[in-house]
Amino acid sequence: MAILSNYVKLLTRRKNVQHRTARGLILVGFVLLLILASPRSASAYVDPGSGAMIWQILAAACLSSLFYVRKVVRWVRQMFAPQSKLDPLAGHSPSEN
Repeated sequence: MAILSNYVKLLTRRKNVQHRTARGLILVGFVLLLILASPRSASAYVDPGSGAMIWQILAAACLSSLFYVRKVVRWVRQMFAPQSKLDPLAGHSPSEN
């Protein structure tokens, strides 16, 4: 019976830690939202072309990262794939030479 009560105490302690962590993250998110949503005076001029250029840079970075990740995933799969005994260039096994 003591083992069960210790287990229950452990579970309740974990839930309290998870609850406090979740509350902390929500609070930090709310504070960041308030900071970003508060009005500030603009000290410089930003023309519409700059905004379009920023969007283009972000889109290009996202798309190029997808191609890079695809290449890395393919390389990892190839490293862990079982090696076939066929020569990929010749199309036949090495013992047939």
